Amino acid sequence: MPCSIARLALIVGALCLVGGIEPADAFKRRPNGCDWIGGDFAEPGEVIFNTGCRGGGGRRHAAPAAQPKDEPPKLLDRLDARAPVNYGASTRKSIGAGIERFEIVGGTIAYGLDAGGLWRFTLGGKDSKQVAQSVIQFRATEAGPLFVLEKDGTLWRSDGDGSNRTFLDHEVADVQPAGDSVYVLGTDKHLSRLHADGKGRDPVDDNVSAFQAVDSTIVFVLGTDGALWRETGDMHNRVKIGQPITAFEYVADGDTTYVLTPSHFLWRQTGTGTPQQVDHDVAAFHTVDVNLVYVLATDARLWQELGDRSQAVLVDGDLAVKSGAAAFQFASKGDVEGQAVYVLDRKHGLWVETMPSARGHGK
Repeated sequence: MPCSIARLALIVGALCLVGGIEPADAFKRRPNGCDWIGGDFAEPGEVIFNTGCRGGGGRRHAAPAAQPKDEPPKLLDRLDARAPVNYGASTRKSIGAGIERFEIVGGTIAYGLDAGGLWRFTLGGKDSKQVAQSVIQFRATEAGPLFVLEKDGTLWRSDGDGSNRTFLDHEVADVQPAGDSVYVLGTDKHLSRLHADGKGRDPVDDNVSAFQAVDSTIVFVLGTDGALWRETGDMHNRVKIGQPITAFEYVADGDTTYVLTPSHFLWRQTGTGTPQQVDHDVAAFHTVDVNLVYVLATDARLWQELGDRSQAVLVDGDLAVKSGAAAFQFASKGDVEGQAVYVLDRKHGLWVETMPSARGHGK
């Protein structure tokens, strides 16, 4: 096993997580273009909330895309922001290098994907084992099953250590287990629900870009047209949430939906309430609970935000912003003191840092 991964558990064992605009004005910035947010109370297909649509006819001419540079993005604002004393960047400890993707399971087990394949190791321990090769994506679960999507598009289920492999499907783009079912998104953009025995499947929707399964019945589906739907069973029983949307997360405990628009605005809607702007210039995010979210800004800095950006606390910077939501993960569920936050930096080094409770729990 590569030494970059072999050092993972050993190092973790030492652990027990717009330019020139002032912060006050930046939060008041209005969205550019047309950002729409709908709600569960809308009729299917109805758009019920417009966050600001700038008119103007004529064809837009895009400038040639600049060649990407291997350097940190320019900071957008909050230039003097620092992580809390003895938290964030100051607690950063190296786990490994050359990591493409990673996942922490239950706060004790970690999976890391590098050029050599997929590896499993125990946080704080010395064991490490290669569980699969030729992997492009994977999903690990606390219950044990490991779902591996290989580069040839085949989907396999195994025990957490890679043993007892079972073939599930082919031509697969994404997978998510939910209850007794496994949701599978095909390379043809068709979403289906595999039965627990693996012998049958139910069609759910087509032209799907992304999805989040709540359980064996309810699933949120993001279409290739940018429309987000909440579906019960399948596409024949669905309610439109909003459009256009590029990413989303649903928090079941609190019935709250976070959505990210193409213009990088992050919004939150609880139940049928009025959507609220959480932040702007957002590249990716992960929700902790109804009001707490970790936000990766387009300038590659990670923030812990309680409510909105007015309550933002810096975690660290220079993350692998091109990896989006795969660039960071927190280990513990809920708002806890000493939250372990795992971050992937621009050069694909994996680190772990510690953050305080956003609400002051445990202090």
